[in-house]
Amino acid sequence: MFYPVLRSLLFAVLFSIVTAHSRSLDLPVQFDERAQKSPRKVDVHAHYYTPFYLQSLKDAGYSAIDLVPYIPAWNITTQLAYMNKNGIDKTILSITSPGTFLKANDTAQALAVTHDVNDYASALKKKYPSRIGFFASIPLPLIQESITEIDRALDKLHADGIALLSNHHGVYLGNPLLAPVLAHLNKRKAIVFVHPTTPCIKQYLDSCPAGSNPDPLRDAPLQDSYITPMMEYFYDSTRSFVDLLLTGTAAAQPQIRWIVTHSGLALPSVLDRAAQFSVYDFPNLTGRKVVPITPDQIRALFKRSFWFDLAGMSVPNLVLDVLRWSSEEKILYGSDTPFTDLAGTNEMDQEGRLGKLFDQKVVAGIVGGNAARLLGL
Repeated sequence: MFYPVLRSLLFAVLFSIVTAHSRSLDLPVQFDERAQKSPRKVDVHAHYYTPFYLQSLKDAGYSAIDLVPYIPAWNITTQLAYMNKNGIDKTILSITSPGTFLKANDTAQALAVTHDVNDYASALKKKYPSRIGFFASIPLPLIQESITEIDRALDKLHADGIALLSNHHGVYLGNPLLAPVLAHLNKRKAIVFVHPTTPCIKQYLDSCPAGSNPDPLRDAPLQDSYITPMMEYFYDSTRSFVDLLLTGTAAAQPQIRWIVTHSGLALPSVLDRAAQFSVYDFPNLTGRKVVPITPDQIRALFKRSFWFDLAGMSVPNLVLDVLRWSSEEKILYGSDTPFTDLAGTNEMDQEGRLGKLFDQKVVAGIVGGNAARLLGL
């Protein structure tokens, strides 16, 4: 009858020893017991810079990125502080526009930059495994080099997925040139996060990405008046995802799990029209084969293979638009740091505004549960 009492005393003594020993360890300042459990809040849309990447941008002529006249300061200390302040248990970092192939035809620099940013993020994940993950960059439009980097990133660096841009030097997602890369991503059952970038006009392919382009009107109208992220990010990503759908590429690669940024961009507004036009045999000058698709088929694809993040003023309006094509289980939280001020107090209070639209269970899924299931956390 005394065995339970003795067992309890023994456990108490052992716990005291283990606790005392753990206090002597040099645990990182950012250690947080929340992170040892299933994460409550997961940020799938956050960006980072490395010293080599910043220098490479400068060397490639980037005095501004997509007409944004500054590159926000970033380091892992401020990122972790922001996460702690805003209750974010885990953040998945990625390189934003203009990606890692910074200068047309400079393959050596593209490979060096790609390896640097992926190695850097992998080291952060190793140091903070419960707090930091990353989507690895690849040097598109280089095909074999991108396939090699996919395997290195997923197998050696333990990336959580792969980051693409809406176009890579004018190559959009439905372009047949990308077929080997997308087939390999499908084989690897990869998560693919697609971030917007500046449009790349055909006659300027030799100088895409734009870099310190002195004539922003060459990329899109009104670029001299409004920075690219305001409108062209939405339009370019929408262009690329429509291309992905209408060429049958998304349907042909069923194992890829796509993350569409900014709550679906302008997609919800154009999908009915895109589906309607897909049945017509209009002239095609690029060699693409347009595959007829219906709105119901698009919804089925979205249900199977597409998730949508909330980065950048998606609540309350944009999220309701995308829900006409998808469901609450496919919505993910995104902060868009460091473009959301890392010193900010409440990352634009997405969670609070979601609470005005959805019940507590749905909000819990959007801010963390959905991403945890997608990422296998």
